[in-house]
Amino acid sequence: QACTVLGEARCAKAAEKPLQIGVNAGVDALERFAMMKSVETVSREPISNLTEADALLDECSFALQFGHRFTRFVEGALGEGETVTATLLKSLQTLEGLYIQLEDRYRDAGVREALEDMDDPLAALQDAFFVLRRGVDRAVGTLSEQAALAELHRTLATLALDAEVFQSAASLATRGEKKELSLIDAVDEEVRGASIESLAVAAGGAFACASSVAALKDEVVGELARSVPLAVPLLDDFDHASHQYDELAAGALSALFDEPGLMLSRRSFFADVVADKIGRYSKLGDQDVLGDDDSALDNAYEKVLNHAALTAALDALPAGAPRLALC
Repeated sequence: QACTVLGEARCAKAAEKPLQIGVNAGVDALERFAMMKSVETVSREPISNLTEADALLDECSFALQFGHRFTRFVEGALGEGETVTATLLKSLQTLEGLYIQLEDRYRDAGVREALEDMDDPLAALQDAFFVLRRGVDRAVGTLSEQAALAELHRTLATLALDAEVFQSAASLATRGEKKELSLIDAVDEEVRGASIESLAVAAGGAFACASSVAALKDEVVGELARSVPLAVPLLDDFDHASHQYDELAAGALSALFDEPGLMLSRRSFFADVVADKIGRYSKLGDQDVLGDDDSALDNAYEKVLNHAALTAALDALPAGAPRLALC
């Protein structure tokens, strides 16, 4: 009602001083927070306690969100309030820089710790992705485009072929082998260095990684891209990363399906069928009578279906995958 009487310009002018007081209070709050929590000092030191670092990052994210929300409110109330909010924006940029540094250290330390114990490799990879997702969600929650984009780019770098997460997933196929082999060698037609169990774990791990990357792309990057144009190219980048893990899983599955024992069982089965050694017509003699006993055929087929390599491959497939087609 006051704006209707005074006019928008006079109303904004009247609100400028009270809002400036609020901005000054916001600047003071951010500076006190950074000082009391020693954010600058902590962001420059190696992380020794992930739980404490995680809690501090949560507080930084909330402080940044508060600052950005108040900045938008002031600028919305004044129309063009950049002059009033200049000092607050400067304080926010300072805290954002420290927050990004601290988030970098948390991500590196968290992923490294998760992948140190590979006794349960699938759990280790899930823990690593939990750390990555935690950082991305927190960065988006700051309402800072700079922080969100920085964290997404660094997450992509952590998922790259030459980075620790991918290398850990790739090494699962050859873990425990006497000779050092990459997964590429392990699934190569002529090398075939990995065991059935290792290849199954590698396939399951790679599928889990691909699913986690796809979830990041759909649930975070896709939503962010609707309002932040600079996030749009990241959709293809995360698609590419997910595809790389799918290819890793496909290589492990291919090696399982081509496992020598399984290949021999398949060849023997089909050779016997073609030669009429097994099946409904194998016992026909002079009498033109069709037998109903399919037990020989069933037993031969079970040798293929129940082979350790095929069972391991089917168990490694994610839920919803076309198991029947693979059989």
